[in-house]
Amino acid sequence: INNNNNIYLSGYFGRDVFSIEDTFENTYGNTVLNFRWNHLFSDKLFSNLSLIYSDYDYNLKLNFVEFDWISGIRNFNIKYDFKHYINNKIKLQYGIN
Repeated sequence: INNNNNIYLSGYFGRDVFSIEDTFENTYGNTVLNFRWNHLFSDKLFSNLSLIYSDYDYNLKLNFVEFDWISGIRNFNIKYDFKHYINNKIKLQYGIN
């Protein structure tokens, strides 16, 4: 990696559980991973590439009525942004997601 590149990796994992004996249980949590690469093409053109993974889950159990609900959202995202400094007064920002 030369001076024009920076690589970052970050993550988060959290889980909460709330229950009342064997009758009620509520569990939810999130996992997030992010890989980011910044590149300086020149003093006028900068890019940022992000690869993002997120997994959120939610579970609810009501054992006294035999109810068990499991849901969640899993997301994969690729984002590539550019900043182009045309001159001192004009800056273009563009990208794909």
